[in-house]
Amino acid sequence: MRNSSRIRLLPNILWALLDRAGRMFIAFFTGIIVARQLAPELYGMLSFANALVGVLSFLNFAAIEAIVVLALVREPEQREEILGSALILRLLGGILTVTAVVAILPFLEEQPPLVAIIAPIIATATLFTSMEVGEYWLRQILASKYGVIARQSALLLGGGGRIWATGSDSPLLQLAVITALEAMLVAACLAIALKRLDAAPWRWRVVWGRCRQLLNCALPLLMAAAAVGIYVRAGAIILGHWHGAQMVGLFSVATIMVEATHALPIAIMASVTPILLIHRDNAEGQFLHHFSRWLRWLTWLGIAVCALLFLAAPPLMSLLFGARYDGSIAIFELLIWSALFVFISVVSEVWIVRHNLQRYQLPKTLLAAAASIVLNLSLTPSLGAKGTAIATLVAYSVSALWANALFRSTRPLFRLQLRAFLPFNPLSAQREKY
Repeated sequence: MRNSSRIRLLPNILWALLDRAGRMFIAFFTGIIVARQLAPELYGMLSFANALVGVLSFLNFAAIEAIVVLALVREPEQREEILGSALILRLLGGILTVTAVVAILPFLEEQPPLVAIIAPIIATATLFTSMEVGEYWLRQILASKYGVIARQSALLLGGGGRIWATGSDSPLLQLAVITALEAMLVAACLAIALKRLDAAPWRWRVVWGRCRQLLNCALPLLMAAAAVGIYVRAGAIILGHWHGAQMVGLFSVATIMVEATHALPIAIMASVTPILLIHRDNAEGQFLHHFSRWLRWLTWLGIAVCALLFLAAPPLMSLLFGARYDGSIAIFELLIWSALFVFISVVSEVWIVRHNLQRYQLPKTLLAAAASIVLNLSLTPSLGAKGTAIATLVAYSVSALWANALFRSTRPLFRLQLRAFLPFNPLSAQREKY
């Protein structure tokens, strides 16, 4: 039975990697096409609406995923109760997200009226993403391919719809509607797949006691999700408030390019992490040797990627987005260095997991969110999008690096991270002292 599970595991991992790669590929290229077709001001309004929904999206309770998966593993016989309770939580969270977006819009008086129309429409997508709880179960039974096929089919159709919408008379309204329709299509395809596997959503049942249990267990994760939303998306909202939609459009174009680099360390560590963690009983020195090597390699790979894109920024940005977005080049040259801390963070996560220190992720994320808000409020009014880029860079560095120096348990990781910036290891890895 164990050998059978191993045989099924590899295809499941490959399907999961295909899903991640497909999402990023579609988002990247449709993002470029949409940005080129829209003027910076229109693209800025769309980005502002997306950022507003993104900051509030922690309210849709997507962070309960890990808790739901754990419950499914421990109580597989309660599958219908767990999935039904998780589904109703996600639905209630979607309603809460839409309500919050509508409630906050009157306080954003500086924004064009169209934002008040498209933001709630985009937010309605969170109602349909509640069906993602079905994917939790598919991954748990090593049947990810059904969820991947459903999602990728909808994303391809949605990508084509976005390209079509840019040529319509009201592109922003059409783009917002397509976002909601895409989420609806994903939900419908997942429901069909689940029915084929004898797990039709209409057979799930809601138990309010289970809902409370899932929500209570997920509270730290929900707080972390809120902090991530703040330090990743809040800058665009503050920028839009002070400098308008056009500046948000320039900043968002730079963000598209930066976020594309995140796929590289994630893809590498998807293969490396199991190798580093599989022998948990190995001597600490042996783990430290291999981890230090990968940390150094990923750090210098990040430096190389950031430096290359920094140098290539002027011709690359003009080629991809056109002359209308030349103002985003200087923003990108600052923002690209935040990708270095993504490289560092992704590999450092292995050390955190190895030493069971996940509890420090929440305070580190909260520190990053606080740094983002303070710096955005301080720098953005005077420096515009460059100030937002600086605030984003610092927030990423706090989360990935500097916050590790504040806690005794994570200081050994901080020292390892600093040593990784050296092009060679001055000490034998087995002799590195905590």
